[in-house]
Order: sequence, then structure tokens, then C-alpha cells
Amino acid sequence: MSEVQRGLAISRSQYYREHDSALAAVVALLWDRCFATAVSTNGAGLHGPPTSSQPQASAAEAPPGPGHPLRRFKLARWATAAAVVALVIAGLLVGGGLPLRMGEVSPLGEVSPLGEAPASVEMRGAPAVAAMALSIYAGTGEAGHANGPALLARFAGPLGLTIDDTGMVYVADTGNHRIRMVTNTGLVLDLAGSGIEGYADGPRATAEFSSPNALTVAPNGTVYVADAGNLRVRAINPDGSVSTLAGSGEAGVRDGAGTEARFAATGAIVADRLGNLYVPDRLNNLIRKITPEAEVSTFAGTGKRGHTDGPSHLAHFNLPLRMAADAIGNVYVVDTGDNRIRKIAPSGLVSTVAGTGEPGFADGSSAEARFSNNVMGICVDEEGNLYALDAGNGRIRKITPEGGVSTIFDFGGQDISPANMKIDRAGNLYLSDRTHNMIYRIAAAASPRTP
Repeated sequence: MSEVQRGLAISRSQYYREHDSALAAVVALLWDRCFATAVSTNGAGLHGPPTSSQPQASAAEAPPGPGHPLRRFKLARWATAAAVVALVIAGLLVGGGLPLRMGEVSPLGEVSPLGEAPASVEMRGAPAVAAMALSIYAGTGEAGHANGPALLARFAGPLGLTIDDTGMVYVADTGNHRIRMVTNTGLVLDLAGSGIEGYADGPRATAEFSSPNALTVAPNGTVYVADAGNLRVRAINPDGSVSTLAGSGEAGVRDGAGTEARFAATGAIVADRLGNLYVPDRLNNLIRKITPEAEVSTFAGTGKRGHTDGPSHLAHFNLPLRMAADAIGNVYVVDTGDNRIRKIAPSGLVSTVAGTGEPGFADGSSAEARFSNNVMGICVDEEGNLYALDAGNGRIRKITPEGGVSTIFDFGGQDISPANMKIDRAGNLYLSDRTHNMIYRIAAAASPRTP
């Protein structure tokens, strides 16, 4: 059985664990939003917590009678919450995600008024009329930590994203110091991390991270984490244990075996199809490579800040930040200080893919295109097209293998702040919004579906 087949084969026990986690989360949420809120009013008012002059309800007090306003309020809130949960679950079963609550954003950035059904939304069983618009994939928008159905889950400054071959989405929940996952059944669960900021390897539930901000999945299913606060690269192994792959925890630049190595920053991480990892060591202006055996080496760059293409050991980078890798071994780098996107070929040759070096905005040929100095994410699809999250220009840009640069999505002026982006094998884009504690999804160009 292949790795992909193993990943797709979800056992009954895993399904029941997910089901129980979701059920517990829903019950806790309903209790907090319905019973707990209603009781806190103590009948003195239904629009806020009791004041210091209003005594709290005692557990020994008799419940209000059938005709009491508080009893009617409780029942109404239960009914409303239950209906919302039913609608959320139904939505997840139909196709996942809800239209953006602030209004649907179309691929051209148009917003339909709240409450209207956006014409671009594709319904299962109906012919497609256009590409699907931006939708909320996970998160309520409120900061916190809550598992369960994706649209009821809470995050705290989610940043890094990665997606495995089965479509499972992993999230570096930076503010919660945890790694989360959004399963194919529409549930948000903790993958690893106790929630306590620190450094500790071991079982996933007791492991500690410090502001993890990037993730990648290796072919064997291991999830690697750029643990920014600890200046280390951590591994969440298929057996659930967390270990340190590379990094001493001390800032600097040193190649070597595993924990002997030093990094100045770990702002991103990406895996190739052979299981090698690449880390942009931004403050050292280097691209580092980590083999599956934990050997750390300098993959490209001299350490001198600048812009020079050519052999990897002679190339110069200027504050490299985000990365991507394609199926044939090319590694792509967002060189933020140069406003360019660079490529490192398997042969070690460094070249410029797109960008003039001048900040700004211009589509067209790759040699004439301009990007802002705030490109926050980059990813590559199965056909070799690159996608850049040009946050400074409020756009998602596409760079074809032939060298054409175009805008495929304009979110400028909307109340969203995407900070990272990844793509799944079907071409759907996922964006993290650490400001609004959301994960968004932009569906690939729609195609007709059968019921």
C-alpha cells in the first residue's frame, strides 16, 4: 500500500475519535454560548453580564419556572444555536466552507451585500457558472482555542499552512503555540502542542513550541515545523511524537549535524519529493538544506546581501522569506529585499523568475512585472504555475512557466489580511489570516459536478 493510500485509509477508531472531539466541542460551545450566558444574566437583563450589585446564581437555586422569561430565553438560544450547528454541519457535508460573512468576494474583488446569495457560488449538482469565490474554511474570527467543526473553531494568530496529498490542511497556530489540523471530515483538531510556550520534545499532547510559524509535510507523512521562537526545526512524527530535527536554539550560522546547526531565523520551510527540507535563513541571506538524516548545509547564497544569479555558491539573496518546491526539484524563493522571485534548479543554478527589483505593481512579462515588498506566500501547482500572495498590492498573482504574470484575485480594500498561502493538488488555494484568526479557501476554477 502506498503512502497516499495509507493516508486516505482513515480507520474507524480515528473517525470515532474525531467524532467524539467534535461532539465535545459543540456541547462545550453551546453550553458557553447558551446556558452559561443565560445564567450569567440571572434574570436581571439579557444583554450583558451581571454587575457587582447583581448576585450570581447559586447552583442550589431552583431553576426558573416554565413561564419565566429566563427559561424562554434559554430555550430560544438553544434552538437558535442548534439550528446554526445543523446548518454548519450541513454546509460542511455539502462542500465545505461558508461564504465570507462580511460579504462574498468574487475573483475580481466584487462584494455582494450581506444576505444576498453570490451568483458565483457553485451548488452541488448544478452547472458551474464561474470560479468559486473566497470563503471561510475554518475559524469564527474570535481569538482563542477551540476544536470541533471547522466553522466553530478558534485560532490565535494562525500563520503557517501546509497541505498533504490527501487534502488535509495543517495550521501553525502561532499564538496558541500549537499545530492544528483541519481534517477531510471538516473538523479542527490539535495535532501537537500543549499550548504552553516553551521547548519540549515528547508525546504530542505535552510537547511545547514557541511561536511556530511555518510547516511542511514530507512524503513519509512527517510534519516539520519551523519553530521560530526556539530557532529550531521540529518534527511531528507519524507515531505522534515530537522531536528536534535541527537547530541548537542559539542564533547564528553554522552547518553540521542536527542540533549542532544554527540558524538566525526560520521564517519558512518546504520539503521536496525526496524528503529534503529547505529553510530561508532570512537574516543570514542564505538558503539552508536539511537532509532526512538531519545534515544541515548551505544550499545557496554567500551570506552577502544583494542580488546575483548564477551558481548557488556565488548567488546573493536579499532577505529571503517564503519558499515553494515543485515536483521536479526546483526551489522557489521570495526575495523580499529585492522584490523578486528567484529559482534554484536541481543543478544549483540560481535565476530570477519574475520581478524587476523595483517595488510596485505591474502585470505582463516576468521581466517587466513588479511586486510589492510584502509578498507573504508562494506556492506551485501541478502544472508548474507559481502563485504569489502579493499582500502589499492586495492581490494574488500567477506566474506561468512561459513567463507571464497576471492577477487572478484582487482582495484589495476588503477587510481581510492574508499572511500565508498554500495550494492543494486540485488547485484550491488556502490563506491564513492571523489578524482575523481565519483560514480562507479560494476554490479552483469550477467544473460541472454530478449529484
